Amino acid sequence: MPIYAVFTNEQLAEIARRRVDTLTALGAIDGIGPARLERYGAAVLSIVETTPLDGAVE
Repeated sequence: MPIYAVFTNEQLAEIARRRVDTLTALGAIDGIGPARLERYGAAVLSIVETTPLDGAVE
């Protein structure tokens, strides 16, 4: 499933801007609730952790 089908563009922008590194920080973004955290949280944190600050995805 494409990430844009799970989170809104605004949520994705906030994830990138804040560089969230915990489930608590991810859950603090408006509209991201417990169900999304449980289902997608670990994957999102992994993507943020492994994406360089310049935004280039290898």
